[in-house]
Amino acid sequence: MAKQDKLNRVPPYLPIIWQDWLSSGDVRSMTMAQRGIYVEILIRQWVLGSVPRDAWKLAKDIQADYKTTVRLLSTYSHLLVCCQCGASWTPVTCQCGTSNLTATCHNPKLKNIRNDVDSDLPIGTTEPNPTTPNRREPHLALNALAPPSEARGEGVTSASLDGEVFDQATPITAKDDSLVNEFVGLLGMAKSPSPEVYNHWSTVFAQLVEAYGEPNFKTIMAYCFQHERYCRGIKTVKKQDKADWFSQNFEELAERMAADEEFAAKRGAKAAKYKVNEKAPEYIKNPSGNVGFGKSVV
Repeated sequence: MAKQDKLNRVPPYLPIIWQDWLSSGDVRSMTMAQRGIYVEILIRQWVLGSVPRDAWKLAKDIQADYKTTVRLLSTYSHLLVCCQCGASWTPVTCQCGTSNLTATCHNPKLKNIRNDVDSDLPIGTTEPNPTTPNRREPHLALNALAPPSEARGEGVTSASLDGEVFDQATPITAKDDSLVNEFVGLLGMAKSPSPEVYNHWSTVFAQLVEAYGEPNFKTIMAYCFQHERYCRGIKTVKKQDKADWFSQNFEELAERMAADEEFAAKRGAKAAKYKVNEKAPEYIKNPSGNVGFGKSVV
């Protein structure tokens, strides 16, 4: 009953400030699938107060595709912050050390809006105040562009919204990243990926470098392409998912590389132990007296 009472106290509506939504560069650069997942995340936070930080658990809770969810969280990590320390979302353990299995995150702007609604205050009242929309300029722009009937409040046509009310989306440009360039070279791609994919890879790699260091990152990336199994794996996934695949398998690659190095070291030590000096007598080099393959018996 306590849980049901808590749910009954949840406001039955989710206030979306349409001006902020339509003019948001983040929202406008999302795919339609990513927008749908983002709305589901906001709804779940509105009801429960936060969402799981673990991408797999979050995708399962909102019944979304895991890869698309990870891509959304990685590209727009600043939209969800850790409830414990306020750091942006990362695919690895948060800097505060809270386990991904128990950690939660939230959208700060939506949290402030919920505080306003719960307190019966106008939206944008709660401090810190990042929720106040710029109401004046869009309305002036609408009135200037709308026909006289619309300027009097009789409605705004969709053509007005699609026209000059909001700035046109600026073209996405790829920022130069040496790690991504090296990754493209190892993949053997004839041309670089689209700017959106390129920047997504850059974001994922930056998070891995921050967590493990650039030398380890480069070493493991090189090992990935030297190992037939992993090289085949990363080359067969979809282009936009390659960095996510590498991130998800990063720790496994590191463990496998360490195991291979340990095995090679033991094999080298064993070979050195039983290595026979070239100047040793023949009966020591060939104690059995057997003739080696390819030697004449005459």
